[in-house]
Amino acid sequence: MKKYFLLVFIFILSFSGFSQIKVLFDNTHAQRAGSADWTITTGFSNFAADLENTGYLVNSLEHGPIKLEVLSKYDVFIIPEPNNPLKADEINAVKTFVKNGGGLFLISDHAGADRNNNGWDAVKIFNVFVSEFGFIFEEHGYSEHPINNNKYECSIMQGVNEVGSWMGTSIYIKDPSKVLGMISFSSSHGGNPYIIVAAYGAGRIAAVGDSSPFDDGSASKNIIRGGLHNNYKDYDDRQMAINLSKWCAKDLGNELPIVSGSNHPNDNGGSSSNTGEQPPADNGNTNDNNGLVNINTASMNELDALPGIGKATAKLIIDYRESHGPFHSIQEILDIPRINKSNFKLYADKICI
Repeated sequence: MKKYFLLVFIFILSFSGFSQIKVLFDNTHAQRAGSADWTITTGFSNFAADLENTGYLVNSLEHGPIKLEVLSKYDVFIIPEPNNPLKADEINAVKTFVKNGGGLFLISDHAGADRNNNGWDAVKIFNVFVSEFGFIFEEHGYSEHPINNNKYECSIMQGVNEVGSWMGTSIYIKDPSKVLGMISFSSSHGGNPYIIVAAYGAGRIAAVGDSSPFDDGSASKNIIRGGLHNNYKDYDDRQMAINLSKWCAKDLGNELPIVSGSNHPNDNGGSSSNTGEQPPADNGNTNDNNGLVNINTASMNELDALPGIGKATAKLIIDYRESHGPFHSIQEILDIPRINKSNFKLYADKICI
C-alpha cells in the first residue's frame, strides 16, 4: 500500500512539473543600458520572485537572437523596455509565438528614453510591430501617480485600483475588437490607456506604458548606473504585474469579450472611454466629460468659447481633424501649423478627447 501511494505521489509531482507555467524574460536588447537595470536579478528581481511564488518557472534569455524554438518552450515572454531594436527574424518569431498561443508582456517607457543613444527608444522599437496586434504606444512622456481613471472592471483588475507612471506613455487602441484598455491617464494627459490587454491568434498580450512600476530598487546602490527607485510596492503596481502575467499565461481574464470573440469590447461592462478609441458624437453635446470640451466632436462655437482659442484657431482644429482623423491626445493640437503654443496652456485643462 505504501508503495502504491509513493507511485501516486511521484505521478502527481511529475504531472505538476509538466504543467508548470514557464516565463521567459528578455535580456538581449540592452535592458541594462544607461540607468536602466531591467533584469530578473536586478531591478525586476521582486517581480520575478513574485512569479516564482505564484508557482511559475522563471528564466532569462541572455543570448540572442530571439528564436521561435526557444520561445516555444515557454508560456509567457516578457520584454522589459528594450533599447536595441528587434531584428526582422526576431519579430516574426514573437508574432508566431503569440499567434500559436503564447503570452507576450510588453513593458515600454516614455518617448525619448534612448538610454544608449542609438536613436531607438522602447516606443519606436515596439511600434515597429505592435500595430498588427491592434495598438501602438504613443510618443509622449507623462508622470502621473496615482493613475485611477476608467478602470475596466474584470478579473485582471482585481486588487488593482491605482497604479503609477513616472514618465511613461499612453497607448492608442487601433482595433477595439482585439484590445481593451484596463486603466487610463487623466484627461489632462490625453485620457488614453496606460495598460492594455489584447488577443492575437490563439495568444494573449499585455502592455504597460512605463518600466518604473516594476522597478524594485534592487540596484539602487549601484552608483555607476545612477540608481533605481523602488516603485514596485507603490500603489497597486505589484498586483498589476502579477495579474497581467496571469492574463498572458491564461490564468485570468477568460471572461473578457476579446477572448469570447465579441467585436464589442464594452459588452461586459466596460466604457468607451478606456478603449483608446474616440467616442461617437453625442448629438452635438461635446461638453459632457466632467465639463471638458471634446476636441474630436466640438463645434466651431464650442471651441471658440474656450480661452485662448478664437474662430481662426477653432477652424484650424476642425480642418485638421477632418483631414487627419480624430486626435489621439490633446497635445496633438500642437502639431497643427500656426497654432499658438503659448496659448495652449490656457485651455489644456479644459479639453479632452
